[in-house]
Amino acid sequence: MIKFQKLSLTLLTGMLLTSSAWSQSWLPAYNRLLHTYSSDRGINYTKWKKNSNDVKQLEKIVSVLATQIPPDTNDAREIAYYANAYNILVIHGVLQNYPIRSVKDVAANFGFFSQKNFTLGGRKVSLNDIEKVRLLKQFGDARIHFIVNCASISCPSVPIVALTPENVDYLMDASATDFLNKHQDGIRIHSDGSYSISKLFDWYANDFEASSGSIVTFINRYRNSPIPEKAKIRYLDYDWGLNQFQ
Repeated sequence: MIKFQKLSLTLLTGMLLTSSAWSQSWLPAYNRLLHTYSSDRGINYTKWKKNSNDVKQLEKIVSVLATQIPPDTNDAREIAYYANAYNILVIHGVLQNYPIRSVKDVAANFGFFSQKNFTLGGRKVSLNDIEKVRLLKQFGDARIHFIVNCASISCPSVPIVALTPENVDYLMDASATDFLNKHQDGIRIHSDGSYSISKLFDWYANDFEASSGSIVTFINRYRNSPIPEKAKIRYLDYDWGLNQFQ
């Protein structure tokens, strides 16, 4: 979670509620749910699951997404919509199956992400369809990796507020900055001068190289202490444990 964003929650919420060119009826409700159940440690699924009204509130949002025609604007509006949809459907999928230790427990072979178990705009989709086709392939912006959350410990945190066309660029930069400076599974520096970095940079190397020329160059755009270009780099094991806290 982006800790320093809490200082500007009022500002960002205002941006959310006054986005007359894009506002959807579910955005304020989703924003309230995030503020209630998310933190820099993840999502409080236990508390959320126990609140039947808020479980139903999220289900209502999912129902709206299932029938609402998605934007087809090829701009920030579309990025915000699909990133919100991805995060909402991930959280909803976890709550439907909770308690679980990991999203890997929901279906074999990462079926939680690959199976077309979700509906957007009347069409059956998978989470991979949203992330890899609608977002990454279409927009080619590597920063998108930091605003979609896979409900796992090693994943970048869920943004503290719903994404809108007005705040999505800021939140992509802020989320990347937070992940690469504060997240326990973003970057680790070792006593021998070597670095271990998130497995995301291995899995999606092409995205980061296309964005900045090299993985290290991309990272150093957001690091407070840049990584030397010739530093020895290893990749961290990815922790698929659920991003939950009590």
